[in-house]
Amino acid sequence: MKFKQLLARLAPARLVRTAVVWAFLGSFLRSGGAILLLPLIAHYVPGQHLGIWYVFVSMGGLVLLIDDGVSVSVSRAAAYLWSGAEDLLSFGIAPLKQADNARPNTAAMHKLVRTLVWYYRLFAMVCFVLLALCGSTWIWHLTRDLPDAGILRTAWLVYSFGYCLSLSGLLWPALLSGINEVCRAQRILTIGSIINCVVAAAGLILHFGIWSLAAGSLLMSIFTRIAAMRAFHRATGHVFRRSADEGLQWSLLRKLWPNSWRLGICGVGAYLSVPATVLICSAFIDLETTASLGLSLQLLNKLVVLSAVWLLVKIPELNRFRAQNEVRRLIAVSVARIRLSVLTFVLGAAAIIVLAPTLLEITGARTLLLPGPLLVLLAATLLLALQQSLHGHLILTENRNPFALAQLFTGIGVVILAVILAPRFNLNGILLATFVVPLLYLDWWIVLRAVSGLGIKPLEYLRLFFRGRVVC
Repeated sequence: MKFKQLLARLAPARLVRTAVVWAFLGSFLRSGGAILLLPLIAHYVPGQHLGIWYVFVSMGGLVLLIDDGVSVSVSRAAAYLWSGAEDLLSFGIAPLKQADNARPNTAAMHKLVRTLVWYYRLFAMVCFVLLALCGSTWIWHLTRDLPDAGILRTAWLVYSFGYCLSLSGLLWPALLSGINEVCRAQRILTIGSIINCVVAAAGLILHFGIWSLAAGSLLMSIFTRIAAMRAFHRATGHVFRRSADEGLQWSLLRKLWPNSWRLGICGVGAYLSVPATVLICSAFIDLETTASLGLSLQLLNKLVVLSAVWLLVKIPELNRFRAQNEVRRLIAVSVARIRLSVLTFVLGAAAIIVLAPTLLEITGARTLLLPGPLLVLLAATLLLALQQSLHGHLILTENRNPFALAQLFTGIGVVILAVILAPRFNLNGILLATFVVPLLYLDWWIVLRAVSGLGIKPLEYLRLFFRGRVVC
């Protein structure tokens, strides 16, 4: 009987309706489909151009940090109001109507949507100005000695426009997830990623180089924004369509702000801890080394995102368990999902370390991954970063964020140590800084804090982690 139930759960018709499957596909393909496009990128894009491209991506990620906490808060707020919450609170879980037939709070939801439409418009415009001014200054500096500097600089402006267009559309997938349309949101993101991959792959084969990556990113942004907006309006019966033409409610933003800025600080700290190493490398070391670091980091970061899906798709359910004080179910699901995430990353990282360098050499790639020991060190760093993120999400189900400053100071410490070590030890010093500084405090403290929030002792948590029943 159990075997038949397992087969039923794995049936294709059921899988395509499962959010986790679409989340895996979308995460696998997003950002240009790092794994699928990897041989083409490494083969067709010269080392210096690839180094510049990873500087593009790194600076785009830096701008995204401005919104890092808002999208999470948007999804949570929409979930509460769509479930019938009477109001939104800055901290704590908003009170829900007790009636079984509670309807969505459409009046408050209307204010939320119209406020966020205006917020994201302003946000995208500010980000484009920052990228076009500050980002362009650094790109102009890096390309000053390159013969095709004009092509690279124009590609940067196109990438900046597409990236900011995607930022203005972040609202709609967040709202879709908030109204329990997670599967639909993930499908749209996945299709957008497929468009990105197809356009980029075709352009690379036709020898358009870095322009292929910029064009794929731009078309993905346009599709995702339009499709997600239309899907949200269809799912809500078009009752919020006129919200886009109304004003911004500052009082509502003030309610979202306390948790948003704390999550934003966490994003800044996480960025400084690992992704910022690409910018540091471009400042102290050559662009070819930056390309190898960026390629290795992109591949392993993609694995981090894929591995985290096991837990992230369960966050709405974990929030419900926390609100209803169902602690044992919360523990069972979260521990099992964290175990699956860690196992996925370990197996995937082992495959990358063993197989990826050989595959790149066979395909005649112009840019290779980092040497073996450095690749292992980077994988270990990202494994620790993964467990930080997973346990941080578990803490956030309490609607608390006690680790924001610790995350920020850790990131600042990484940057300072990396800048000190880079001139003498080159890339070795940069990667050593990314591994050592988080290990001093954040890597272990955030796990202990998450376990404490579950109401169990660390030894009991370890027993459940290694021996507990798998709950999917």
